[in-house]
Amino acid sequence: MPLLAQQKAIALPQKMFVALRDSTTQADVVYHFPATNSLSMEGRNVRMFNSFVDTHSATDTIKKADGFVMWLINGREYLQGDFFLGEKESYFRFKKDTLRFVNKLTEQGAQFLKQQKR
Repeated sequence: MPLLAQQKAIALPQKMFVALRDSTTQADVVYHFPATNSLSMEGRNVRMFNSFVDTHSATDTIKKADGFVMWLINGREYLQGDFFLGEKESYFRFKKDTLRFVNKLTEQGAQFLKQQKR
């Protein structure tokens, strides 16, 4: 099996990060496996969940995503991202239009998402 390409990606630009952190009103989390689980959050819970997004970029190892999150502002999609739960590093890979950004998940965020997966 060939080695996976690794690349250091760039994190969300500050303006997008601040909008995600401070302005999103809902987040929907969907797990791909072992079974399709989902979580929906609003209000305070979204702000707590958003605190799991680190400002730093991560190395994108291009592996299979554990799931994805869609963030909304007043019912309209703002941003979508896959999440990857690794042993050494966990991260979000965001998609905005044709752009991609990769932000680390905080340790607390990785633990939360791994725990909810079970």
